[in-house]
Amino acid sequence: MRDGNFYRGGLAEFIGTVLFTELHFGITGCSQRSPFFLGAFSHFLAYWFLLITFGPMSGGHLNPLITASTLCTGKTSVPRAVTYMGLQCMGAVFAALSYMDMFDESIRSRTLECGYISDGKTGGEYILFQIIQNLTFLFFLYAIAFDSRASSMLGYFHAPMLPSISYGLLIFSTLILLL
Repeated sequence: MRDGNFYRGGLAEFIGTVLFTELHFGITGCSQRSPFFLGAFSHFLAYWFLLITFGPMSGGHLNPLITASTLCTGKTSVPRAVTYMGLQCMGAVFAALSYMDMFDESIRSRTLECGYISDGKTGGEYILFQIIQNLTFLFFLYAIAFDSRASSMLGYFHAPMLPSISYGLLIFSTLILLL
């Protein structure tokens, strides 16, 4: 833990999660007035940019689910995983509080980040869809980003692109299927 990379990685996770959450809030608020494809494409670009920026410093987890999965598979040590998950949660809370402070109630009420409103869907269907979506995203991450052969073959610039494309497609499927 005395290694400078440990603290630099934690700071990268905090800042990356703040930016990712802020970008998500902004994109979601704007994509309700634009076609679903633009919202999904914007998520893809934001995630790809953040992976290229913060990936070399911390691994670019930016999500406690990803950090927990790397802990379970032995790709991350326990102190690093606990630090990353704590800083990711703090970053998300910081981003949400700053979002609430930046915008008035009329803008905040237009976004549906924390839940989907649909007359035909039950809560169980949303939970099942999120579980399937998260498992699919983890599959793409482990098949491409965490596989050293695929990452070395694709290179620094293109390796983060494929998980970002899968993330954008999963956002698109969420918008199409659940709204």
